[in-house]
Amino acid sequence: MKTAILSDEISLDFDTAVEIGTSWGIQYYELRNTPSGRIPQCAESDIRKIADGVKRYDVKITGLSPGLFKCAVEDPQVQKDIEEVLPRVFELGEKFNTNKIVIFGFGKPGDDHHAKIACDGSKYPQAVIDRLGDMAARAEAAGMMLYLENEAVCWGDTGPNTGDIIRKVGSDHLKLNWDPCNARSCGVTPYPDGYEQVKDLVAHLHIKDLKTEDGKRQVCPVGEGDIDWRGQFKALRDDGYDGYYVIETHFRPKVAASKACHEALTRMLIEVV
Repeated sequence: MKTAILSDEISLDFDTAVEIGTSWGIQYYELRNTPSGRIPQCAESDIRKIADGVKRYDVKITGLSPGLFKCAVEDPQVQKDIEEVLPRVFELGEKFNTNKIVIFGFGKPGDDHHAKIACDGSKYPQAVIDRLGDMAARAEAAGMMLYLENEAVCWGDTGPNTGDIIRKVGSDHLKLNWDPCNARSCGVTPYPDGYEQVKDLVAHLHIKDLKTEDGKRQVCPVGEGDIDWRGQFKALRDDGYDGYYVIETHFRPKVAASKACHEALTRMLIEVV
């Protein structure tokens, strides 16, 4: 089982993140934010520093998370990102020897991270399928893979809704980046309920946890929240998942929180082997 982490969950500075992460035994890193911005829309100097760090510490980049397509599907920015930003992401994938690109399923109207999720994610417009189909075709031409992450404020929110979108696109170059915590933010039970409907699509995994207290949800160390991560890990093992187990800490202090999540994840994975 390959344990990975989003490097910026430890530090925005890649060298610092990897120095600390490798001391914990982590050799795999997903790229998201840098000191100058989110990849690929960041300074070339930061890209060079990452490349230098990969060589210096002999680590592997597991994937890229550029944060694309959280805006509305009809936003003019979408076409610009498809034509200008996505090719740059593909170039970075080649540079860092990974074909894994995490994207989102377009923002739902009226939903945001600070309000109650109100829009039914199953009622996505046809444009969502059309846009993702176009992007999957571009990914195939570039030798890349797109991983649609379920996200509460996007049309691909719960497991079943995201799975339905992926199946309707019908491309081998569009798979699921399963995030049970994001599904839990929609008020559903991600495992076993949601997972059972998408287990054939899961090709990448983000790991964080969410604890509900007095009606409020708060991100917490893996295994201390509402999600049955032990059951989820056992199911992934039994179903033959062979991808990365990517920690997405999402709470502070960064280093201590990420270390706690890594230690908890390691213990749970040992339990299910």
